Amino acid sequence: MVEEQQHGFAFEKWVVELAKHIIPSKSHLLAGYTHKWDLPAELNPDSSGGPISIKTAKWNSSIGFGDARRQFQIDHKFTLVVGFWEKDGLRKRVVKIVPVMVEHGLWASLWKPIEFADLKKLDDQIKDRSQTYREARRLAQHAVNSPPFNNSVFRVNPKIDSKIQRRLQCSLTQEKFFTHLAPKVSRDKADEPVLWGQALPPFLPGQPCFGAD
Repeated sequence: MVEEQQHGFAFEKWVVELAKHIIPSKSHLLAGYTHKWDLPAELNPDSSGGPISIKTAKWNSSIGFGDARRQFQIDHKFTLVVGFWEKDGLRKRVVKIVPVMVEHGLWASLWKPIEFADLKKLDDQIKDRSQTYREARRLAQHAVNSPPFNNSVFRVNPKIDSKIQRRLQCSLTQEKFFTHLAPKVSRDKADEPVLWGQALPPFLPGQPCFGAD
């Protein structure tokens, strides 16, 4: 597991364990849980917040959301928890935790004017193995820098390499995240980030790359 994945996994594990601590009577629901969400709605401390998606991102960088087609097809409200981190010497320290409830209508608006057919066409083009990876990359970059893709809040990110990777992912810049999804949340970093009333420990269990001296 690469370093970026390690610290993201550590933060996700902390959020999951915190939710289980807050709602212990529902923790059994995670046994064998394989849904697309990181936590089911029943383990959301906000009973009206829907299921939970957990993300991490470097401070002042984009937040990656994975597969673009899957994200586009989300059709109900959910809670998004984002942990922003920055380098602190050799460690990565969480400097901001932002939980936001996202209504479906708002989420859908961030994709306009992109339609699902646009994503499918681009995804199919990226996965067309009759094109060399260089040609596929060139065509994909031209597409994402042209309408409708360059007019949406969401950014689509083709991932194409010389081996087998050919994926269409998506992201939001930190600025757009705060502007559109968390407009009332302070954009300042926090000395002691807190989620659901619980402060993030200096070191997350099993992952010393988070935290500070």
